Amino acid sequence: MVIFVFFCINEAESDELFLTGTVLEVSQSFNQAVVNVKTLSCRGKMTFKADDEDIRTLQGFLGKDISFFIDSANCNDKLKTYKIKKLHIKASKGARQ
Repeated sequence: MVIFVFFCINEAESDELFLTGTVLEVSQSFNQAVVNVKTLSCRGKMTFKADDEDIRTLQGFLGKDISFFIDSANCNDKLKTYKIKKLHIKASKGARQ
């Protein structure tokens, strides 16, 4: 029973992927942000959907590095628009928190 519960928790956690990158563009009208992803497994320019609050936050980070989780365990499909589940922004040189 304990093993089964651990497996279920582990599966739920694997539905996210942690990425880092530079915010290039933000579109409030489409709730999308373009990020130049630096994480090796997903490197390159990608578009992500985000909720209203995250889009407003991302506008303050144009040209700056951010970290975030997406709604997938991988980003193999470069044509898919993944959703940012949560931002993980820490203060750095010139960055607002």
